[in-house]
Amino acid sequence: MLSVKHTIDLHCHTTASDGKLTPSDLIALALREGLQILAITDHDTLAGAEAVVSGSAGGYSASTSEPFSALTLIQGVELSCSWRGVNVHVLAYAREWGGGGMQLLIGRQRERRWQRAEIISRRLEKALGTDNLFDRVRAVAPDADVPGRPHFAACLLGEGRVESMDDAFDRYLGAGKIGDVKMCWPSLDELIGEARSAGAILSLAHPMHYKLTATKLRELLDAFHQQGGHCIEIAVPGIDSGHYGWLVNEARRRTMGQSFGSDYHGWGNIHRNLGRYPKVAEGIPSILEWLDMPQPAAKPG
Repeated sequence: MLSVKHTIDLHCHTTASDGKLTPSDLIALALREGLQILAITDHDTLAGAEAVVSGSAGGYSASTSEPFSALTLIQGVELSCSWRGVNVHVLAYAREWGGGGMQLLIGRQRERRWQRAEIISRRLEKALGTDNLFDRVRAVAPDADVPGRPHFAACLLGEGRVESMDDAFDRYLGAGKIGDVKMCWPSLDELIGEARSAGAILSLAHPMHYKLTATKLRELLDAFHQQGGHCIEIAVPGIDSGHYGWLVNEARRRTMGQSFGSDYHGWGNIHRNLGRYPKVAEGIPSILEWLDMPQPAAKPG
């Protein structure tokens, strides 16, 4: 579908997880692109967003930086879980996290990510006949809270073991490959329960990414909705019109809302640029309504 330039992006990543830009560089890019609302949604960590709010991200702070006043930051995180053996991502948002519930959840997720990264490393070492891969991956991602699969891919690319980042995922790290580790994650219902207790508003991230049949995806949407999920992420880069329309209909059938964003990582994917994704679906409540925020207007082009 046609990409639209928006003034809001609710899905992007920094070097705190598997993004290429530091939190300060991401904020600078958002300001250059004219964004008004931004949610940094790093994988299972709040470190990137917290660096911005605290002012440690290159001087950008909601309270002390004048340029930052043009940009409203939503607290966000992309949480990993498992549903019927499928690795599923849930976007969690809040105007601000109350109490310590989310920090406790993030702490558990961080431990799981370390376990997963170590398992991936051991599996790849065996497959490639190499040693100390984890140390080399850490060198690729010194700012990451925990190394993720893109960091393993970047390391393999740098060592000439694969021809591209896509090749690394196709051969070693993508769904069903030896580096696709699911055993560490909590179940979908467990994660939703913990996140909602922490005050989060929840959206199922990029549903078409999981490559489920229509029947299985409907069952996932049913489970997500019945267990307390609020929204479906519909407008994402690279989605075709048929899948877009299908998700719109499924959201309406369940009276669910929608979220939207670029899933920007900064690794050069031509389909993902900050603030650019398809139009927001008409007639479906925006996740911003749960967050008591107005919907900024989109700009064509």
